[in-house]
Amino acid sequence: MKVVYSFLNVDYPEFVPADELRIAIVSALNSNKFYGNSTFVSNSKVIDKLKKLNLPFTDYEALDIDVKKGSLPYVYKMYAYTKQTTDFINLDLDLILNQPLPQVNTGDIKFVHRDHKIDWEMTQISGLYRSYFKPALFINEKYGLDLLRNLRLFSIPNMGAIVCKDPDLFREATNKALAVYFRDEQFFNSELLHGCFIEQGLIHKYLFELSDTYKSQVDQDTTFLFDRSISIVIDESLSKYTVNDLYNNFAHPFTSIEQATSSYDYKKLPAVHFLGSTKYSEVTQFFMIREIIDNLGIQVLEDIQSMFGTGIYDCYTKYKKLYL
Repeated sequence: MKVVYSFLNVDYPEFVPADELRIAIVSALNSNKFYGNSTFVSNSKVIDKLKKLNLPFTDYEALDIDVKKGSLPYVYKMYAYTKQTTDFINLDLDLILNQPLPQVNTGDIKFVHRDHKIDWEMTQISGLYRSYFKPALFINEKYGLDLLRNLRLFSIPNMGAIVCKDPDLFREATNKALAVYFRDEQFFNSELLHGCFIEQGLIHKYLFELSDTYKSQVDQDTTFLFDRSISIVIDESLSKYTVNDLYNNFAHPFTSIEQATSSYDYKKLPAVHFLGSTKYSEVTQFFMIREIIDNLGIQVLEDIQSMFGTGIYDCYTKYKKLYL
């Protein structure tokens, strides 16, 4: 199957954050091993830059669309969904497969797992409200659309990984979700969490309404590839490092960056999603830097630094001082 990664920085459309790119590179190495391919979708200017870096992506696709500055980052990703004409796997840049995903039947659409705000973050009522209820209520009051109907809140997926074996259905559902976004871009762009509603909530809702097969799978709770989160959350404070492994429901405390990166093995998970700010943590970035050096050599990292910088916390410089 075709494996797709897509990214556009809506505020800096010629820039890819080095931290996220390093994770995507390691992810592409594994996708190539399991599926024989990895396609990076972005605008022409980003694609031209990436092609100069000798990265492991097997293909690049330019998607040049007018995405306004300040738009939700989810919007470009959704446009990339609509351009897929064959069965595909979509992976976020911060998600790595450590083994092939479970098999999916022809015509089915499966998502990595339940949305975090409904699963392990259920106590965060504010996040749940701002992500789903607030935008739905706003649109209902302003435009008279009942978007809570068939939302099936407790079946809303996380879309860090998608296996789609009905691209026409997925395109139709995505276009309907985008149409809601464009009814009131200003409102949806006012808060990042609204993107959860546009992408995860509405695509799920419209798949449910458009497909009896998907509806049946929602009713049977079989729309997920994994029965629990594959994410890790890393807490770094006062030179202490705690890796919260959500898949195994276990917190691993470490006293140094060296201990954390040598003792914890994220590769034992079937897949790993470096959730939220975890993607920028020293532990995550040290993992990625080591993998890139072992598989591609250090020059790739030097070239990324020259083109896109060293990342939010300058982890590449820290790694070199500690290990090289």
